[in-house]
Amino acid sequence: MTAVEWLEKRLLGIVFLDTEYSTIEYEKRIDKAKGMEKQQQDEFAIGFAEWLNFNFKLDFSDKAFEELLLVYKKEKEL
Repeated sequence: MTAVEWLEKRLLGIVFLDTEYSTIEYEKRIDKAKGMEKQQQDEFAIGFAEWLNFNFKLDFSDKAFEELLLVYKKEKEL
């Protein structure tokens, strides 16, 4: 279960979506959770690239890892 799925399940039991405030608050929390998940995935991918570099002596800089991640995400439409 992803963090967003967990949060949605948890908040659905707590937040009553019949008021404007609770709907806005709910959406803010879900958006924040989605952003956190995306950041964790990016950090994992960069960490993996760094591990590959260390173990297989590839010649990339830290900046290149982030650039490679952007290229990869664009190709995979992420």
